[in-house]
Amino acid sequence: MPCRRSGSRHTPLVLWYSSVVLLVGLVSALAAADFPLQFTDDLGRHITLTARPQRIVSLAPSNTERLFALGAGRAVVGVTTVDTYPPEVLAVAKVGGFVPKSISIETIVSLKPDLVLAAGELQRAAIEALERVGLTVVALEDPDTFEAVYAGMRLI
Repeated sequence: MPCRRSGSRHTPLVLWYSSVVLLVGLVSALAAADFPLQFTDDLGRHITLTARPQRIVSLAPSNTERLFALGAGRAVVGVTTVDTYPPEVLAVAKVGGFVPKSISIETIVSLKPDLVLAAGELQRAAIEALERVGLTVVALEDPDTFEAVYAGMRLI
């Protein structure tokens, strides 16, 4: 059968396979990462991680899904009430909703995370409150392209 152009029924399979290859590469790179690790998050803030995060709170479903896709699901100790995927998140502690007014800073602090992944500009007020109590927060904007998804995964 001849190879078809864009729009073929094989395109989703190629995209899926490419995504799996990328995920394997990202997980391998993460395993080999040296600490301390310094980078810039999506709000342009300079972040330093002194060690591999062991306890992570995710304040956005997109971040939670990326964490689980990258094999870091066991480190997730808190998620929002709007996180529903993967099914394992249903058993994870809830830290409030998605918007800053509904996020419980006290609940997050009680979970003793060494990293909080936030939803960028939308959650700036929560990010600032969490940093005031000494937590490390990384802001990730909601991706709207494949390139943005991959960039967020590389950052995570």
